[in-house]
Amino acid sequence: PLPMGVDAQGNEAEEAKVWGEPGYWVKLRDIQPDIGTLLPGFDEDGTSFELRILDSEADVVVLFLDLDRSKYNPMYCPKIMVDGDELKYSPINSIEVPVRLDDTSGKVDKHVKIQVLDPKSGGGVWIFGPQTVQHEYDIHILKPPSPKAVVQATSLYVTDTGEQPLEGEVAFDPAG
Repeated sequence: PLPMGVDAQGNEAEEAKVWGEPGYWVKLRDIQPDIGTLLPGFDEDGTSFELRILDSEADVVVLFLDLDRSKYNPMYCPKIMVDGDELKYSPINSIEVPVRLDDTSGKVDKHVKIQVLDPKSGGGVWIFGPQTVQHEYDIHILKPPSPKAVVQATSLYVTDTGEQPLEGEVAFDPAG
């Protein structure tokens, strides 16, 4: 094992585990969004959270992931996967995950899956296959639609008193 350094209070921390060793830490210390409210409040042992974004015009939310750096040697930090893609990061810098919201003004109802895992796990064979040491967080992002999108006309159909369609001199344009 390698020395880990100090914890957040300046106390000498226990020895770091390297990849593949029993007890390798695979949890985040915190997840904080730049906008919105994470519910319930973050708990490293939790697995499911809801992120409510009230700004209907927001098109990106940034999730800030915080590793408990007292548990790692910088050479042996965990692998982080976001929606199945490996996130490249430096253990000494802030870990930021931009999440693109809907490109339209419509509502957003999507999930982001964040996995923290031991890169060397999966070698031990259990009855049902290799064991992967990991912890997974599911962030359910909800954002209301833009009020303009809710009330904006998309078409116009006009009839006379006899229910016969009337055609205008100019075609209807929902953009105005």
